[in-house]
Amino acid sequence: MFAVGFAMVFRFHPARVVYFPPAPANAPPGAPGSAPHLAPGPAPESAPPLAAAPAAASGMSAAEERILADVNQARANYGLNPLVPMAALTAVARAHSRDMATHDYFAHDSPGHGSAEQRIAAAGIHYLMMGENIYTETYPNSEGLAQRAVQGWLHSPPHRKNMLSPSFNRTGIGIARTPGGTSYVTQDFVEQ
Repeated sequence: MFAVGFAMVFRFHPARVVYFPPAPANAPPGAPGSAPHLAPGPAPESAPPLAAAPAAASGMSAAEERILADVNQARANYGLNPLVPMAALTAVARAHSRDMATHDYFAHDSPGHGSAEQRIAAAGIHYLMMGENIYTETYPNSEGLAQRAVQGWLHSPPHRKNMLSPSFNRTGIGIARTPGGTSYVTQDFVEQ
């Protein structure tokens, strides 16, 4: 059995509201408000149980790097600046994915660690606006996880809003996978 789910949270400073109107039904791919179509690339490495092994140079796993690349490609399709990975925000995202995997829940609010805002503040990260996208799926292996997560978010207007907000400039991505094959992905966004 395969299962997929995703959710998002978007919080902002009251003076900073960003709205992306939906694209007309007949809009070509890449038109404002439409989900950009990303070119397929090499498959990411499978994530080991409950953690994604960091790559040596960036500190991100191959799947986390792929999510960042795909999100930044979508942003480029709209003429937006790329998101810059932030180590402290990546640690927050990884901890939330690990917490969801360990405690078998799927939500922005952690029973033990609070809301996304509380987790980010507890890490000492200051921001003007924040957002969070989460994704889960149960597949026999994690090959293609990054692409499925990003495509799912792109086809969901609230998730796409976080991904394509011109205000966000920093991100953190974390992936955890249970021994039973359920993967959890968290992408946190901040404007600094």
